Amino acid sequence: MIMICNKSEIYEAIINVSKAVSDKTTIQALEGIKLKLENGVLELTGYDLELGIKTRISVKSDDRGEFIIDARHFSEMLKKMPTEEVLINVMENLIVK
Repeated sequence: MIMICNKSEIYEAIINVSKAVSDKTTIQALEGIKLKLENGVLELTGYDLELGIKTRISVKSDDRGEFIIDARHFSEMLKKMPTEEVLINVMENLIVK
């Protein structure tokens, strides 16, 4: 799954949905953000069993799929990207480049 998106748009969306992500929990998926890509729209969801926040941004992609990524690591990774447009590649084994 490959997508190209605006760095500031996705970073802002991550910060927004991260408000509903658990800091420490026994359920590891609650420390992450669910990303769902379909029809050029990336839907980001944060959820902690009490509060859920969902937002959508437009991306350049013809792919579709969904996965969960650690919210803190993903936001830190994006913050350090040097360009305003970022390419995110989620490989078959769920490694994100």
